[in-house]
Amino acid sequence: MIPFLKIRLVLGAFALSPLALVALPVPAAAQQSDAAYQDLFNAIDEGVDHEVALDSTMKVVRREYAAIPVIAQVDQMSPGLIDEIVKEMRPIFRDYQARVRDKYRPQMVGLFARNLTTSEAQDIAAFYRSELGRRILGGVSRNYSPDATLENVQELDGQSEDEVRDNVASDIGNATQATISELSQDDLVAMGRLAMEKPALLKLGQINPQMIALRAQMEQEQPTPDEAALIEAVIQAVFKRRLGE
Repeated sequence: MIPFLKIRLVLGAFALSPLALVALPVPAAAQQSDAAYQDLFNAIDEGVDHEVALDSTMKVVRREYAAIPVIAQVDQMSPGLIDEIVKEMRPIFRDYQARVRDKYRPQMVGLFARNLTTSEAQDIAAFYRSELGRRILGGVSRNYSPDATLENVQELDGQSEDEVRDNVASDIGNATQATISELSQDDLVAMGRLAMEKPALLKLGQINPQMIALRAQMEQEQPTPDEAALIEAVIQAVFKRRLGE
């Protein structure tokens, strides 16, 4: 049996935009299919480059497996073994990403409904469909890496919710800061002007703690038995091809 280390956390490393994450349970009354809030979710989701985010995830997966002594030793004997495992796992992780996105959509829409008016939701959706908004979402996807979260992965089960949330907040903060650093002075001026013209954009900061809290929950999301079995089957198949029975 090949060690199946830290898959639970690695699976949580998909870069759904931080601005698309929510945390609070959604009362039945808030689970309305209001078109403006659904459209805001769509605007954010459309702007995230999920393949780029998946690239980042698979780099983390590779790093985690390379840190397992027995797998690292076998990779030295059969160079490329880890890369082959990671390549064949990619479709499983892509499907997982889509499943989690669908699972949390009602909470995301509910959070928008609780905190934004219909007009505000429309203004924010328009921003995220703008050229600047798209670049920001793409930058966050590209720059996100769960370094702080993974650094403490072995102690996860003993950590408090606040500690896990702090680690997630650090990772998201780093991705956001890196994205901001890529913007030009004109971009920053444009963002400031938009914030004055569209105050709804500033309300996203008020929602941010709830987004971070949910992301912490997502980091602890476990794969389904079917997903875990598929991942285990990939590892075993690659070892069998490389090393024989």
